[in-house]
Amino acid sequence: MTRSRLPFAVALVAAAALVLAAAAAPSRTARHLGQQATNQELVVVPFVSRLGQANADTGVALIFPTTQAGPQKVVVFVPGGYGLDLAAPAGTTIGTAGASATTSAGPATLRGNIVVDSPTRYAADPASIACAGAEPHSTVWLLQLAAGATSLTVPVFVDVATGADGGLGVFKLQMCLPAPDVPQAAGGAPPLRLGNVFIEPTKGLTNPPSLGAYVWRALITPYTPGTTTPNPAGTTEVRSIIPLPQVLTLKGRYEKSTKSFVLSGVLSLAGDTLAGVDVAIYGSTKSAVSTFKRLTAVKTKTKGVYSHRRKAAKTMYFGSLVDEYFTGARCDSGPSTAPAGCVQENVSIETFSNLVAVKVPVKKKKK
Repeated sequence: MTRSRLPFAVALVAAAALVLAAAAAPSRTARHLGQQATNQELVVVPFVSRLGQANADTGVALIFPTTQAGPQKVVVFVPGGYGLDLAAPAGTTIGTAGASATTSAGPATLRGNIVVDSPTRYAADPASIACAGAEPHSTVWLLQLAAGATSLTVPVFVDVATGADGGLGVFKLQMCLPAPDVPQAAGGAPPLRLGNVFIEPTKGLTNPPSLGAYVWRALITPYTPGTTTPNPAGTTEVRSIIPLPQVLTLKGRYEKSTKSFVLSGVLSLAGDTLAGVDVAIYGSTKSAVSTFKRLTAVKTKTKGVYSHRRKAAKTMYFGSLVDEYFTGARCDSGPSTAPAGCVQENVSIETFSNLVAVKVPVKKKKK
């Protein structure tokens, strides 16, 4: 089951159990993906979590609450173990992108593609050099975002992480955003303020080959409010911990004595289990997944087991989904190199079950 078929919206932790214990800690709150954030966040969503999977569809969401200073620069570090194709030719579309913004006309949702561009186009560009340095970049991704007459193109400079950066990840993605509260004529943004940016590469990213919990990091440098001047001392770190693989199973049977469907399954995260996670159950009398509707939600119990029972009238088809993450202001996976420290860390879960058909026996007509 893929994300499109059901609705929803080098730092390796030594043991997955450590991360899962952190997810269940009292300092963390369970939230569903898409719920409003009150602090800066990085949320990485593994739509495909199989180990070693090439072209692993992965969402990277950066959230910037409007109550805080606007972001000037963001550097995302991809954890060791992942692979990234840096050789795709210019003009190749490798995924989709989106953003939410506040404009002079009100809220807007910008959408578009991620398109590979040639690094040589930026080699002598003063703004690009000021953002990501003068060294030749491995590749450049263009986030081509638009909503009606409003458009925004953001270059993302992609490189192998070296030196001190190599301790944070194996690749780094750098992007700079225009000042949100300075007029465009004075070097600021078009008439909009970004609330979040979502990048979803569907090509070129390969999942790690080994079971574990992987820490994605982002360093966010804010503007000095009301200016186009960055505030490096205010740079914060946010993290998203991804257990791999994420496996959600589902089986079902018809119970004749109660005339009920009995559904059950297990949620496994990096080979371990976690109680208290919401599992949404979908179903339909038709096999087409596009007809599925959310029926209920249940929580995993000991050893990651979940179950649901409901009255049966006719044969039905079922699937289950987890789209939850556990977030908290405390960063438990290690110290931060950011001047203002690590301000948010979450454990992100996004996984889909197999589909099952549970048949209701047809009564034989009496002769």
